[in-house]
Amino acid sequence: MAKDRIEITEEIRAHLKAEQERTGAGIQRLFRGTNDVRPEGLKSSSIVHNWLNGTHKSARKDHVDWVVAAYRNFGTPKAQSSRITITDELRDQLVAEFERTGLGAVKLMRHARDSAPSSLNPIKIQCWMDGRTKTANFKEWNFVMAFYAKFDIRR
Repeated sequence: MAKDRIEITEEIRAHLKAEQERTGAGIQRLFRGTNDVRPEGLKSSSIVHNWLNGTHKSARKDHVDWVVAAYRNFGTPKAQSSRITITDELRDQLVAEFERTGLGAVKLMRHARDSAPSSLNPIKIQCWMDGRTKTANFKEWNFVMAFYAKFDIRR
């Protein structure tokens, strides 16, 4: 085995699976938005899936170290504070604002396009309303709720 590679042991597999369970994040979610910080060559989540299912028996040490560190840091207080869980109560508040104003996700974003966070879009808002998404970016959620609050009457 090359010097820069390590064996993917049962212990490593068990640790990564335990981290998936602890964080609730699969490999794709862990990789999301990390293209610029992952080690060279760790281009696809399928690489890590192959470690977990035993297809790959070894890996570059820097790849394993990065995945272990990414899981260790995933769900830290800083990361958690940037997201909220959309409870039934919060979803009800969002739907109530839609019903009060008559502004659905698309209309809301038409009114808010100049001031909305660049990451916010109508599909995301609709998924919040429908219950298809269980979490939201804290700033995006607050923006939507504050924007709805600006409207007094049904449009």
